[in-house]
Amino acid sequence: MPHSLLPKHSLQPTRLRSSCLLSLALLVPGFRDLEADVVLEETYDLAQGWNLIHIPVEPIEKDPRKALALVSWESLWAWLPDISFGDGPDRGGRWLAFYKDEPAFLSSLESFTGPGSYAILANSAGTLKVKGLVRSTRRSLRGFAFHLFGPNVSSTSPPSVASYFSRPGVREQISPVYELAAGGYRQLAPGDSLRRGKAYWLRTAGDVPEPDPLRVLTGLGGIRFTPQVTIQDVELDLGVAVGGGGGIAEPRTLHLRPIPSADSASPADWLEIQKPDGTFEPLAQDTAIEVDSLATRTRISLRAQQAGAVTPGAVAKALAIEVTGSTGSTVVGADLELATMKGTWTGEATLTEIERPSFHGGGYAPAASLPVSLILEVPGAGQPRLLPCVLLSSDRNDQSPGFRLNAALFPEVVSLLGTVAADGKSGTLSGRLTLGLEHPLNPYRHRYHPELGKGFNVERKVTLRFGATLPDQEIEESPLSTVSVVSGVYEEEISGLSRETIRVRGSFRLRGLAAGLTAPCATAAQ
Repeated sequence: MPHSLLPKHSLQPTRLRSSCLLSLALLVPGFRDLEADVVLEETYDLAQGWNLIHIPVEPIEKDPRKALALVSWESLWAWLPDISFGDGPDRGGRWLAFYKDEPAFLSSLESFTGPGSYAILANSAGTLKVKGLVRSTRRSLRGFAFHLFGPNVSSTSPPSVASYFSRPGVREQISPVYELAAGGYRQLAPGDSLRRGKAYWLRTAGDVPEPDPLRVLTGLGGIRFTPQVTIQDVELDLGVAVGGGGGIAEPRTLHLRPIPSADSASPADWLEIQKPDGTFEPLAQDTAIEVDSLATRTRISLRAQQAGAVTPGAVAKALAIEVTGSTGSTVVGADLELATMKGTWTGEATLTEIERPSFHGGGYAPAASLPVSLILEVPGAGQPRLLPCVLLSSDRNDQSPGFRLNAALFPEVVSLLGTVAADGKSGTLSGRLTLGLEHPLNPYRHRYHPELGKGFNVERKVTLRFGATLPDQEIEESPLSTVSVVSGVYEEEISGLSRETIRVRGSFRLRGLAAGLTAPCATAAQ
């Protein structure tokens, strides 16, 4: 164990309770909140020997050997304070280690996770790059224990030690802060600046629920924009008010900077911020927000710009929003779900017209309305399909009852050809359903009648024209009635039932189902 990484007056061996371990995200591989998936790349300059670093993201690569493959290292260490609930002042902790070239049973560190702080023993100097997902960095510090703590600070305007730990209830509990430099420890003065990506040793005199000076309240798990939700708010806790009552005299200015996601080719120009007059402007690389000197909280309204219809399967846009104040920094993930038809859509077509040939040419005439149930599946890749049935799951009164929806007039899957806009406002899909001579659902065939063992070929050609309307059709204008809804004209040609082809048409209306609620089911023909 690298006891040399601790200040001399540090720790005595203590017990580690398994129930406490479960409360730490450090020991739970794959631990995730429901957050926006935004990938950032962090860079660290490692010196030969010991290095203390802070990972503010959740690394995508959990295996330490693969995550640190580009640098020469010997071992990776994480410090776990003893958070037992005793009242004594002698709380300690223990090291969790991962050895690169030793047998696996010697390692106690399960995986490379974050946000968290680590000690790396490097064989030589090098540059470490870590790609990870933006995750909440809200943490707590237990009293009477040493902590390997990584502050959230900006790389361009880092705060001092005194300003970072300036929040009431925090500054009274923080003991001197130590940094590892040139192979030894140095106690930081109150005016010394903290550095991004570095981890520090500190000891708390009491419990500190939230040491970070800049806290995210609303939007902690990230913000997500959809075609229906284009405006989101991020609420920040700024700490103590400026001036009076022992407050710190500092300017109340926040700086916002968009950082494109490392796994997205889209630029960071799709997000706008609301100005004091209510209008919106693009979120620039350095957008300054003035906050009242007595305010302890502020709310930032952001709006996403949809780029119109996009092709199915397009990659969603994502970025991180870095908010920097004079006392610290924080990052909020934001992603944009592009408008797309991907998913399962259910509804019906209402047939209201039939073709009536005459000596003066063909044409459609009104007919008694006939509803036809439709279940449309649009996969992320591949052909859209009309389904005969679909299974739905739900959650009601702590139970999960299932439901089955059927499209009675479509006993088999009908593959559709054509293109449709991602927003469902235009495009055409068409497909054919054939009931052969011996098909079990052929209307001319009867298995118990010797003279009706075979039927006639019956073929149906179905066409869906998205965004189209019938003549004199009334269009609903209420925006609430068109959320997750697509509509258009339904046309069908039926041959084999009579000497002439039968042509009918009407309007259809489909509503999208929430992702994850549907499952395939057996066809009616089966």
